[in-house]
Amino acid sequence: MIHLISDLHFNHEKIAFYCNRPDDWQKRVIRYCQALIKPQDTVICLGDFGWGSWHKLKEIFDLLPGEWFISPGNHDNPKHLAKIGFKYIFSKHGASATIPDSDLYKYGLTPQFFYIKDNIEGDPRGHFDPREPFGDLERPKIAISHQPFAMIPWPYFYGHIHNSPFTFSTENDYGPPLFGVEGQNVSLEVINYKPVPLPVLLYHRPWIEDNWKNYFANHFGFDKEEVEKFEKKAQQSL
Repeated sequence: MIHLISDLHFNHEKIAFYCNRPDDWQKRVIRYCQALIKPQDTVICLGDFGWGSWHKLKEIFDLLPGEWFISPGNHDNPKHLAKIGFKYIFSKHGASATIPDSDLYKYGLTPQFFYIKDNIEGDPRGHFDPREPFGDLERPKIAISHQPFAMIPWPYFYGHIHNSPFTFSTENDYGPPLFGVEGQNVSLEVINYKPVPLPVLLYHRPWIEDNWKNYFANHFGFDKEEVEKFEKKAQQSL
């Protein structure tokens, strides 16, 4: 299974105050990851894994199961990410990664993730083919970034803004709510401190075209009852 999560901010002393996290948030995240992620699973972190020395962060990372990918956030030190233990680091604008997943592969689905480098390297839409917004249904294209970007034509996931309705830019300070963003925020606070499986994220998105949604539901076997059953089972395992 592929899971997504963002903005863990491990070892950040003031993040609980800034984002109204519970006092035991760090232990809670570790416990959830250990309960929900299998050793063979992949986790894609959309930035801001943690603060402080990489030695301290590695101690936490070693407690987390699965193989971890990361799109570096504004608080990550790219030089330290490999030392911490991340298997793959999205670093170049437009970089792609095809992630094999046994749970999806048996349904003929092999997601391909494309990285947007926080609006720094030009308009990312040049990397997308608007004539085929979701690409081959058997190789769904999924866009990811740390900071949100508007008008992405594929399923799109980002972090950075935590539980705030506002986006933040070092150049523009606080901006208006991002009503134009065609994606989903997977910051820790809005996903209830748990990594979220990709099938659940895709199925719940109202902006996915009906034919793709039906294809996914038919081939993955997900309907509303199945999703609710999955989420209930995951909750009971904690």
